[in-house]
Amino acid sequence: MFGSVLDHCAELLERLRTTPVGAGDQAGDGVGVVQRRRLPVGVWVGFADLGSNRGKEVLELLRLAGVTRVVFTPTNDASRSSWSWQPSRRQLVRGLVAAKAAGLEVWLGPWVRCNGAFMDRCGLELARLGADVGGVDGWELDAEGSFEVTARRAGRLHSRGVAGAVEECMDRMLVHRKTESIGATVLYFNRPAGDALIRHSAVTEATIQAYSVWFSRGSKAAATQTKAFSPGVLQETAIDNYDDFKADHSIDRLLVGLGWWSQDRSKAPADRRMSKAAAFRLASDAVLASNAVDGVCGWAVHLWDSPVKRTEKVYLDLVLDEVRYLTGGVGAGDAVGAGVVQDKTAANGSVDGVGAGVGDGVAVWPPDPAGVVIHWERRWTDPSVAQGGRPEFARKVRGLGLSRKAYTAAAVVLRKECLERGWTRGTIVPFDLDGVCLVGVFQKHTHTYRHGKKVKVGGEGLDGLTVFALER
Repeated sequence: MFGSVLDHCAELLERLRTTPVGAGDQAGDGVGVVQRRRLPVGVWVGFADLGSNRGKEVLELLRLAGVTRVVFTPTNDASRSSWSWQPSRRQLVRGLVAAKAAGLEVWLGPWVRCNGAFMDRCGLELARLGADVGGVDGWELDAEGSFEVTARRAGRLHSRGVAGAVEECMDRMLVHRKTESIGATVLYFNRPAGDALIRHSAVTEATIQAYSVWFSRGSKAAATQTKAFSPGVLQETAIDNYDDFKADHSIDRLLVGLGWWSQDRSKAPADRRMSKAAAFRLASDAVLASNAVDGVCGWAVHLWDSPVKRTEKVYLDLVLDEVRYLTGGVGAGDAVGAGVVQDKTAANGSVDGVGAGVGDGVAVWPPDPAGVVIHWERRWTDPSVAQGGRPEFARKVRGLGLSRKAYTAAAVVLRKECLERGWTRGTIVPFDLDGVCLVGVFQKHTHTYRHGKKVKVGGEGLDGLTVFALER
């Protein structure tokens, strides 16, 4: 009986989360349920050493969360005309072997420049590296600033301009290719060289570099602090700039590159201030809302920087959450029944990579209060209740005969987790108590108790947690 109730609740929650918004309705207008797509997710690992103990540990957490592709950077930012390994070739081999052993797609993602000799050498080195590890799935050509500058110069000397120079350089590289797929990472705004590269017959997918990061200082700070560069807005702009390339069959797949670092907007102007989690989620929602997008690749090299630095732990948890959100929960939660080794499972049954705290390098959820089972992996976000109010599908807890002490204890745990993780208001986490399905809603509270008296709170209010029951 108890098991059947839980199964029914789980089924109901899943149906509520995936029910499409009605015709003419928008999220935030009282509907509270938005249809979500699921997208494959990859990560750029930059110069991180994935073959080290720390490297393998983080790689496994990402895999369990749902990451399916890893892109390695084998050379520098192409500011020089000569090829050089960065990081070392030995480190790359070690990391590639580890990623392949984990069952992940492995791609090589060199920064490139529009120079025939450089591209010839680049293709040769990539082919040799791939052969040494038993093959790679693709080459992802990072064609941003240096590529544009060098293509402009080469185009002045070519009879067909920039497009001709790009094609000639690509042909020099491709003579070394065997079966690898070819992708291109380009700037979020259209530029001649990037557009020409995408139109090359060998390029089958493009990744738009749509990093809505926030820099507080430096030459690029002013640009990142504009509203046009804010999370959600920048991704929509980037997709609009490139969806025609897919429509006219220049490419088969369009991916969006997300910046999973430098998201601290705590000192931003009030109209652009938001938590790191909110910034991540706005960018993800913009991508999920577009039917033109086929996947996501996140810049995540910093996740390997330090196993003890608090900021890196915070970002690791945020990235794992966002991967699960983009993939629809594919990964840790679904992999448990598929033979995944659970030798590091937490005492409360949480699996590696599905949790909040970090102990011995493994993230776990906090223990459930007595009599309560919290389903962290089933949480979702409903913007319509962020500022208060009750979800459409829920009812008050009063009258159900439940222990107030028990669901209050659950509320304390839920609120603490929401605050520590920086989750946005509107986050909803389901949990069970005495066979009843409840939900904790992280939302604005306009009143609090001080010295035993109820007082009103002005301004943005308080980050509160309200418990509701599923309607029945």
